[in-house]
Amino acid sequence: KADLEVTTRDLNQDTTALAETKRDCETKAAEYEAAVKSRAEELEALAKAKQVLAAKTGGAESLSYGLSQTSFLQISRSWLSSRSDLEKFEAVRKIRDLAKTLNSLELAQLGSRMTSAMHAQTNNGEDPFAKVKGLIVDMIARLEEKASADASHKAYCDKELAQSKSKKESKIAEIAKLTSKIDTTSARSAQLKREVAALQASLGDLAAAQATMTK
Repeated sequence: KADLEVTTRDLNQDTTALAETKRDCETKAAEYEAAVKSRAEELEALAKAKQVLAAKTGGAESLSYGLSQTSFLQISRSWLSSRSDLEKFEAVRKIRDLAKTLNSLELAQLGSRMTSAMHAQTNNGEDPFAKVKGLIVDMIARLEEKASADASHKAYCDKELAQSKSKKESKIAEIAKLTSKIDTTSARSAQLKREVAALQASLGDLAAAQATMTK
């Protein structure tokens, strides 16, 4: 019975821990799903921005096989002759639009860095798109790293939840086993008590018979 009390107490503690773990996991799962959706949209916007840049520069190989570095910079300057033109540039616009939609500080900061980089690189006579492409690639890498970390955390949470459930089920099985043992012991004890009572009655009868014989 003492074992049953200990096991029951452990089960209550495990049940509480399981409820807390489940609640935490559900919260984390909701956050994970939201983060996955947000990052998927962010990555999609970044991919579109890269496509725009590729189109504007004639593709990834255009610098080597299409336009010369000099003619490319001349065209770049004609596109980006003012800060207003920079801010209206489609790749930057896509990033900034999504930053507002998702309320993403990271994308908003990226949009600002893209604008600043293109403005600075153009004024310095350098390739403005190379810097922007680098910023986008870096941002994609960071988002993918965060997505990987989120997935790892979710996997850990799922594992903890499964272990908690398994532990609770084990305790329930142990309680059932102990309860069955107690029931069996109680039944045996009742039977022994009945046998003792019968023996005591027999002893009483023998004592009475003996007393009668000695009179």
